[in-house]
Amino acid sequence: MHSNKASPIASPVYVGDTVSILVFPFFSLRRALAIGDNLKWLKTATLVPVPPSKAKDDPLYDDRMRRVPQVLGRDLDLDIRELVLQRTSMGPSHESEARPTPEQVAENYYIDEERTDPEPRQIGIFDDLLTAGCHFRAMKTVLLERFPEAAIVGVFLARRVPETTTDFDELF
Repeated sequence: MHSNKASPIASPVYVGDTVSILVFPFFSLRRALAIGDNLKWLKTATLVPVPPSKAKDDPLYDDRMRRVPQVLGRDLDLDIRELVLQRTSMGPSHESEARPTPEQVAENYYIDEERTDPEPRQIGIFDDLLTAGCHFRAMKTVLLERFPEAAIVGVFLARRVPETTTDFDELF
């Protein structure tokens, strides 16, 4: 059995005996990803950034979550793909009193079929913050519909670790 104790590099969340979510402090992520088994996993995984709240055709579109893994993974030759796009812009969840459900978010997502080759076998959903897990669940749903054999984990970059009442077992 694994401990849920935080390490100085990453805070893993275990579901059963499997790490399903890793939360990294910003400056530790590159160092953590380049270590031993993490690097082996990265070389075989596809990192998929969560789309921002604004669609690509919106003037307020912000592609930071696409650029961050590229910067952190420079010189590591990683497979980073925007496999999931969104149809329309949404308001930022953290600014909304009525957050959308994972199902509502998933309805706005679609797979960019032009980026599906080669088909990913291991997927790391990459995002900047995990609070309620809504976008992670929506991404996982959409990705598993298209890639049912893929192993999917969440990789979260934490500028800070907010208090949360989320039961992480419910995410899986």
